[in-house]
Amino acid sequence: MHAWQHRYAGIDTATHTLDLQCRSCGAEVVLHPQTKIRAERFLGYLLLPAIFPGLFFLARARRKANAWTENPVVGADPAASDRTGPPHRRCKCGAAAACVAIVKQGTGALPLGLRHDYRCAACARSFAVHDVAGVVFAGVLASVLSAAGALVMLHPPGAAVGAMESNVRFGVGIAIIGAIAWVIFGWRIRRRAAHPPVALR
Repeated sequence: MHAWQHRYAGIDTATHTLDLQCRSCGAEVVLHPQTKIRAERFLGYLLLPAIFPGLFFLARARRKANAWTENPVVGADPAASDRTGPPHRRCKCGAAAACVAIVKQGTGALPLGLRHDYRCAACARSFAVHDVAGVVFAGVLASVLSAAGALVMLHPPGAAVGAMESNVRFGVGIAIIGAIAWVIFGWRIRRRAAHPPVALR
């Protein structure tokens, strides 16, 4: 289970979104705070005269409310408590470092993966490792930006109206951002390789 604390204008609130996973079948469920569900339901009723926006927010609130009713609170299995959470990873000193924080990147509509923050108890060194989704996203972003930059530079639009030179510069800018994305992609792969998972006995 992971609890994501909500923030508003940089200030922590008392509400949390819970990411849960069944230990038996692996099914995942997200439980949103009741205050958020009530706010979306109120917004849906408020926008009902516009029909589609109101129905959208009402359906969204109903889906989030059903997640609570379809997944009631049950007693936990103590024997399975040691099987949850990300694995320990090897620190540069050779010791096993535990995950101390999980940061969800992106938004609810566009998840960009998770960043696992580790801290070694032996040498006090801290490091971060992105999950596979975060690595894949960096690679896809680098590929798209590089291809778009190369396309604009090789076939700059606007030549007929005298805007070719400015569009070439625009393509160079996109290509530079793509190169930075490739550096981030390589750095994330290197971090995963430098800190492999450690099986604790």
